[in-house]
Amino acid sequence: AIVTDCIFTDNSTDASDTDFPGGGGVYLTTGSKSSGMFDRCVFKGNTSKRYGGAFSTRDAAATPAGAEPTVVRNSLFLNNSSSGWKYPELCVGGALYLVKSDPMIVENCTFSDNTVDSGGTNFDVHIRWGGVCVRNCIFNTPKVESHDANSSYETNCFRCVSLPAMLPAKVQSNLGNFVVSDVKFSDPENGDWSLGRDSPCINVADLLDWMTEDSLDIAGGNRVSGAGPDLGAYEYQFPFGLRVIFR
Repeated sequence: AIVTDCIFTDNSTDASDTDFPGGGGVYLTTGSKSSGMFDRCVFKGNTSKRYGGAFSTRDAAATPAGAEPTVVRNSLFLNNSSSGWKYPELCVGGALYLVKSDPMIVENCTFSDNTVDSGGTNFDVHIRWGGVCVRNCIFNTPKVESHDANSSYETNCFRCVSLPAMLPAKVQSNLGNFVVSDVKFSDPENGDWSLGRDSPCINVADLLDWMTEDSLDIAGGNRVSGAGPDLGAYEYQFPFGLRVIFR
């Protein structure tokens, strides 16, 4: 299944002691027995009472042998929340909750202002028991974290950027991850999460196989506009041609 250019907003899912209450916007489980692609989507203001305010998977690894991984790409996650359960300290993954989801890829996504209840953990992404690959992402709210019993966090997160103290110290300098004091979005107060021209996220992402001359970012611009691809859902669009200014 391919889901492109869709907006998931203000959706919610309830919780109980026995159900798996995940994914206010999207919930994937073994029932589909197939992989999926979510490209250039916006997840905003979705809520789950316990797991994954916007997007949740469980046992999504049960895809046919040789199938392509489930991919979330070029997408924006804003103001999603995992909150409201009777044990608030157990709320996890304000944006994503990914459990036993191998293979799965989250790439070139931007996360900001996602929350969990007081005492909960992992405001943006929670990974549990699975080989989920997170790469080329921007985390503008607290942290992505893995509780994978079989592999370390470093195997999950590549070439991502966050604000200070939002990634564990052992991750900040590993596998191309780095920390900045300001992502320098264009105008986030007015809903513009594209990169400003002086953003440290420009031209520093890993060049991936799907990034061809025809690939697009979330706004429909070229995925690679400058010397290299950018981090996050938006690609800064360099002007074409030569500009000469006489003073």
